[in-house]
Amino acid sequence: MLAQLMARRDTAPRRYAEAAFEVGLRDGTVETWRRELDEATATLATGSLEETLANPAMPLDQRSAAAGQIFRGLSRPAQNLVLLLLRRGRIEQLPRVAAEFRRLDDQRNGLTHATATSAAPLGPDEVRALTARLEQLTG
Repeated sequence: MLAQLMARRDTAPRRYAEAAFEVGLRDGTVETWRRELDEATATLATGSLEETLANPAMPLDQRSAAAGQIFRGLSRPAQNLVLLLLRRGRIEQLPRVAAEFRRLDDQRNGLTHATATSAAPLGPDEVRALTARLEQLTG
């Protein structure tokens, strides 16, 4: 049951990110989308903005107007995505949408992220050797 709930919760951010990514590819604005989604996520994390925008006790038109002002520096498509998330009660998923967008862009660019865990701190030579080995394995 928990696995189903987690899968459903992650489906929406992935769908929004995929749609934005397709628009970015079509329009040649992937880098703009990526930068602006990251900016919007950082803005949302300031103070209690996320809580305020997600608060159903505040009328939606007031929250939308506030979001329009807060995110006015974004391109129209990115603003529209933020406002769509707000209207659908999913504004708190913006960070996951941005993360999924970055994953899609990294995948397009052939980038793979890896985390290495070691029992002791790695020295510079060990980090270089590990990096070289990972690059060799992943191409």
